[in-house]
Amino acid sequence: MQLPYLGPLTTVPTPDVELDNTEIPVKLGLRFAIESRRFANGLDIPEIETKPMPSKEENSNELLTANQDLEDLIQELKKEKFGLEAMLNKHKCLLHTAVEETREY
Repeated sequence: MQLPYLGPLTTVPTPDVELDNTEIPVKLGLRFAIESRRFANGLDIPEIETKPMPSKEENSNELLTANQDLEDLIQELKKEKFGLEAMLNKHKCLLHTAVEETREY
């Protein structure tokens, strides 16, 4: 197998794995080619480290906390809305009485 600008590739020995070249996905084939080339040049093959996944319990706790925070915010906003509506209604009453008083004159 010859790739452009890379020269002949040597393969990394694999334990009892037989893959037909037509069955190798492109990404896996490229990774294998890069690893083989690095191995042939005497370079270390970097190992891919997987990131630890947060547990479902941690995710659940985070979601419960976020949900509680949102519920608290909703309650605060409802109280603020009620206060603003009350202020608006008082203002309307004052305006209506002021308008009615000016009409009487």
